[in-house]
Amino acid sequence: MNNSLQNVLDRYKNAECPSLTGGHLFSRFATDMAFSGILSKNNIRVSQLWTDGMGDLQQDGLCILIDGKAVTDEEEARSAIARCGGISKVGKVGLFFLQSKSKNSFDLTEFNTFTSGIENFLLNDKVPAGSNCKIQAWWHVWRLIYKEIFKAVGPNKPEVVITAVIAFSGSDLNNEYIEDQKKVVNKKVYLSLRFPVKVVFKTLGEKDLLELYAKRKQAAAKKASQPAKAPDAPVQRPYSPAKKQPAPVQPAAGIVSPWKVKEILRQCRQDPDGYVFLAELGGKVRVLGPLKEYIAKFPGHFQFDCSGEKVRAVKSASRQKYQRQDAAPEARDELRSFINGRIATVDTYDCSGTVLTKKYGEIAFNFTDLMYHDQEKDLDMGKFARFEVMLWRGSYKVKGGTFQVI
Repeated sequence: MNNSLQNVLDRYKNAECPSLTGGHLFSRFATDMAFSGILSKNNIRVSQLWTDGMGDLQQDGLCILIDGKAVTDEEEARSAIARCGGISKVGKVGLFFLQSKSKNSFDLTEFNTFTSGIENFLLNDKVPAGSNCKIQAWWHVWRLIYKEIFKAVGPNKPEVVITAVIAFSGSDLNNEYIEDQKKVVNKKVYLSLRFPVKVVFKTLGEKDLLELYAKRKQAAAKKASQPAKAPDAPVQRPYSPAKKQPAPVQPAAGIVSPWKVKEILRQCRQDPDGYVFLAELGGKVRVLGPLKEYIAKFPGHFQFDCSGEKVRAVKSASRQKYQRQDAAPEARDELRSFINGRIATVDTYDCSGTVLTKKYGEIAFNFTDLMYHDQEKDLDMGKFARFEVMLWRGSYKVKGGTFQVI
């Protein structure tokens, strides 16, 4: 690896993920750089796109867009399609896959392994065997979109573009065998999906990664240098006596917590399916920005009807599944593989942290490793947590979907 890229990796590690090393660090860096445009335009984190674990189908990064908007789970995808007016009104569906290698070459065997994982993800009619929780979540998003496209009647179907990104520390692949194999993969995917699809291959070498990093640094510096906008001066109006009017009814105080919104939603008049008109809810809840856009950010808590004008509160499936598990002998057996630790650091900007354990020392975790996502507000230094560990690329990390604050 060139010294310039190594220096950038060192700065990236110190600034954003000090606990990562080696290939683990490079895969996260490559995911961050390759998807930098998507991350800047969507309310998502790099840890949601970085697969960071075993069972990743040889994909270091994965993302799905519906008309340019990232959808990170099945409910969010369903809501996005409903807001467009159905799959026939969606213009474009984009799938992005990334494989990274922290070395100067990328051979045909590695390319075939990468594309085989993509084909497994796209063409499998059930959850790919051995895939981790992140891959499974993305697969459910894709299957929902696939079924909607397949059952759509008429010629109006979205354009489906699959972008396969190879990131490595070299300069150019220059491999004629890989170029031939790209055509084979394109044809196989096109014929197997049974609807029009385009496969695009993109290579990010050392120069590309350095340029992407420099652009991101420039954008961050420009944003930091912009002065804060001063509030507008109050308009002075001439005094004029007026008749005393009854005090206006003040709206509810600003509510930005989805749990509080759910409480108010349950108190509203509901239809037989539990839905409430957004217009009725809007008079009782005040959030920053449009209420519909705010609710759409929490697909695990809310669900729109097919028209997108009604919404209802939904229960957390993961919490339902875990209720009273401690009473089941098989659950107690599962808990034997869990260990305890104390939260040492929490980085709310990067949505990651470290936890100190007696046996493994200090190991890293991401907010997406939480078993219950509503526990993000409970992640404070000094608190105890229970989780499983796994060995990946020579170091230990928290196993996804097992982290609990206790």
